[in-house]
Amino acid sequence: MCPDCGASYHLTFKPSKDNKTCDKCGAELYIRKDDAPETVLARLTTYHAQTEPLEAYYEKKGILKRINGVGDVSEISKLTLNALNNL
Repeated sequence: MCPDCGASYHLTFKPSKDNKTCDKCGAELYIRKDDAPETVLARLTTYHAQTEPLEAYYEKKGILKRINGVGDVSEISKLTLNALNNL
């Protein structure tokens, strides 16, 4: 991320030209704390330990609803609300 203009980069998918400075304003880039590898690893560890098991739990109860979460936010919101209303 650029601390000055707010431009967003990704080391693999959208790198700056030199991976050090902002292409737009030249400021030195930084990695947000929540994007640091150790933070992402901790988040994934928590997900696999605490959240992922809920899928089997709710499926066993017969109340697991699946929706396609790819697309327009308003459409996904409608699909989610419809799934919740049909429990």
